[in-house]
Amino acid sequence: MKSFFILFVFLPFLLGEQTPFPKDSSYTILSTYQKEKKKFPFISIAKTLHNENIKSEKQIVYQQTATRDLHLDAYLFQSKKKLPTVILLHGGGWKSGDKSQMESLANAIAAKEYNCFAIEYRLSPEAKYPAGYNDVKEAIVFIIKNASRFNSNPNKIGILGCSSGGQMAALLGTTSSNEIQAIIDLDGILAFHHPESEEGKIAAEWLGGTYEENPKN
Repeated sequence: MKSFFILFVFLPFLLGEQTPFPKDSSYTILSTYQKEKKKFPFISIAKTLHNENIKSEKQIVYQQTATRDLHLDAYLFQSKKKLPTVILLHGGGWKSGDKSQMESLANAIAAKEYNCFAIEYRLSPEAKYPAGYNDVKEAIVFIIKNASRFNSNPNKIGILGCSSGGQMAALLGTTSSNEIQAIIDLDGILAFHHPESEEGKIAAEWLGGTYEENPKN
């Protein structure tokens, strides 16, 4: 039994598959809905509105790290003209969530004649800051380099994020000014070291320590 277990654990490695990475599944659309519905009983989960003018391409590899591939999902409005781009970053406290949670919003925005890209980036259980930040920067570079493939205007790029993704959008938008022309921060924290900041503890997991432990980050 012990030999079988060892073989089972190392079989992906022996077959040349990528190293598994730690995942935190605490943040989901359903769990958030159930929590928020107690305060706002009138809400419902947004439905994805499918549009025949939108072509989706899932799991496009934009970067290969030392341990695995990183992907993005593209939602492309079919048009003869080059369209502006919106980069979408999911929330989840920098430690949970995934790009599929942006699908409904991506489709809704794409229907207004935009090209939308939901980005997978490494979270704190897998890699600390600035890994996720750098991942998104690489995704933007990839989209610009492949502007013709996606029929995108490389000079019209906006970045949108929700919650912790909103913080990352603001950070990227203000430090990558040559690439990003617009920032949409949906409920994203902008100050970690503040009396009213409630995200300091979770942020410390991403930033590699609290303000007292790692003031530079």
